[in-house]
Amino acid sequence: TPSVGATSVTSQALPTPGLVIPRVPVAHPNGTTSPKNRSWKDIVEHWLVGDPDRGLNTPLKDWPKEWYQGVNRRFVSKYQQRATIALVFVSQYDSNEARFLAAYPAAELGHTQLLKARFSQEV
Repeated sequence: TPSVGATSVTSQALPTPGLVIPRVPVAHPNGTTSPKNRSWKDIVEHWLVGDPDRGLNTPLKDWPKEWYQGVNRRFVSKYQQRATIALVFVSQYDSNEARFLAAYPAAELGHTQLLKARFSQEV
């Protein structure tokens, strides 16, 4: 019956409308993207101040758990990756770019390589 189909559709948890974690490298309106070596800087910016031009009106550091858990769990992996990069830069390296890049030269290759390097150092 239609009501059963409607119930099954509405029972699927959909993420909260309007929540977004921008992709990196950041895409620009002219079709270009930021260089990969800038990805980690964009992530830190998204963490600390947000990016309203790309729909991130609330900095990631201020997101309540329900924005990346429960019905919004599709954001949890990306949120945790962004938190890892931003918190290491801000907390462990006091937002000192030279010290951070000396410890993680892979940051120049993009955020994916930076995350791989970060986790390989922890093992």
